[in-house]
Amino acid sequence: YFRNLGIAISISPARLQAMDSPLRQIIGLHGARMYYNLTSIHACLRMAPYGERLTELFNNFVGADRIAATDHHPDWERFGHGRIKQFAEVCRVAVSVGWRAMRLSRGVAEFEATVDQFASTTRPELLPEKSLPELLGDLRQFIEIRSHRWTNASLADAAAMLSYGMLKRFLHDEFPDENLASLHNTLLKGLPDLASNKPVIGLWELSRRIQGDSQLHELFSQHDAGQVWHALRQQGEFSTFRVAFERYLDESGFRCSGELMLTVPGFQENPVALIEILKAYSILRGESPAERLLEQESQRIAQTEQLIRTLSQRSWFRFWPWPTTVIKARCLLNWTQRSIALRERARLKQALLYSRLRRIVLAIGTELVSLGFLAEQDHVFLLTHSEIDDLLSKLSTIEDTLRSIPLNQSDAAPKRESLALRESTLELIRLRKSRHQQQSQLQPPDTFELPEGSSYASSDGQRSWDRSSKLPTDSASQEGILASHLTGVGACGGTVTAHAAVLHDVSEFSRLSQGDILVTRQTDPGWGPLFFLIRGLVIERGGMLSHGAILAREYGIPTVVGVANASQKIAHGQTITVNGDRGFVELSHE
Repeated sequence: YFRNLGIAISISPARLQAMDSPLRQIIGLHGARMYYNLTSIHACLRMAPYGERLTELFNNFVGADRIAATDHHPDWERFGHGRIKQFAEVCRVAVSVGWRAMRLSRGVAEFEATVDQFASTTRPELLPEKSLPELLGDLRQFIEIRSHRWTNASLADAAAMLSYGMLKRFLHDEFPDENLASLHNTLLKGLPDLASNKPVIGLWELSRRIQGDSQLHELFSQHDAGQVWHALRQQGEFSTFRVAFERYLDESGFRCSGELMLTVPGFQENPVALIEILKAYSILRGESPAERLLEQESQRIAQTEQLIRTLSQRSWFRFWPWPTTVIKARCLLNWTQRSIALRERARLKQALLYSRLRRIVLAIGTELVSLGFLAEQDHVFLLTHSEIDDLLSKLSTIEDTLRSIPLNQSDAAPKRESLALRESTLELIRLRKSRHQQQSQLQPPDTFELPEGSSYASSDGQRSWDRSSKLPTDSASQEGILASHLTGVGACGGTVTAHAAVLHDVSEFSRLSQGDILVTRQTDPGWGPLFFLIRGLVIERGGMLSHGAILAREYGIPTVVGVANASQKIAHGQTITVNGDRGFVELSHE
């Protein structure tokens, strides 16, 4: 991801070579969880032009609040190139970035076409008919896309990060008043045709069908989700609605909480979970998601026009100095809004791609169970993609050998090889499963620091090194002076007071009532349908361009992110006040 991004923007081969060590340590595994190695990421960013600023933008992008020390890797200035060579390289990078920005829409469209073509040949209903070699071919095609055809998606990430950061700085310089600190977020509300809104609007349309049909309304209001799904499949009077529901599953059913976790089934595999959410939608009255989005869009347009008028009044001359602040504002706003929309489109296709990968790997698991190489289908997730490739390649070779042996010759040798391969695979799975269960018992903190090459877990199950309490933090992660006052970063302006619904994942959404303030550790696009039900949002983790923050702005939901331990400090049902403009949460103890 990062290496190909560097190549795309013309970072020199020498610099990429210098980044090799941190690039290979971008991701770490601790306590059965993946962690970004911010020290490595920051080291790579610092070796690019304006590295310190890029590091700040990246932290804002992902919601991190600490910047690693600079001791271990050379930054841009200390790399060793002369001034003239550095200037030439900066110019080359600037030209590449500009060219990539101009063709970003085309690049994302190419990425979408690549994913759609792959998805069309790997539809779940096609997989049972495929042989193991064909399934292996599908797996290899996914790896090819993920490893070598992902650059356009990563450029959309980078464009959103850069444009948002530049817009925020520009507006802060022009309007330093603390009361306008969230102006940049206000100008990003109600973006038209955002991909993440499609599932929410689709659910609303299905719920209106339910309200308009007395039989459907009775079915959804008087039966549990499992019974509803059974009736939809078995009873002919619901066939029209079932077709619409299955169309929704096909188009948006891969968007769910944990959609990039291969071990998590989506709505396409578990429609009952979606029906639970649809039941909640079916009792809603009032404005639709589309109407609320139009309201937010009209507010954004009005506030944008006010901004332009204010900036215009500050200029003595209409076109001097050029570019004027008005031109800068328009360009930055258009670039940021476009980049966010393109990033959401790419993220939608990423979710589709990963849902297809899960089904491919499960189909391989089914075949391996039938051959005796796995005890259970989902044990296939305990193997790496290269191990699966190697195993299936060896099996294919053994099968070819067996077919080529004349009837009058012994086939004992290839059969012994197959048996040994089976036993070694089962033993590897047993060891991996045991190790994973042990590691899953650990609960590492969200942020910690380790010596290079160290693991979080020691042999006694305790952390081997944790200096997180000694590292400096800014106000976004501090607990606040008072127990009733929690601080974070405002992601969408506005103030709201309501009851808190503390949820650990989407499966607990039944604890949420319409008009509550959602409090959770983190969100992803799968939480989108719940956003239409809430009035406020408090998230422990996530940056300004996290999907939770983007969707919150779409619906004008006052939001504060980066509130440390919010789900522990806020009680379910407690009355709280969210101030998205100032970035804090007030707790009522009445």
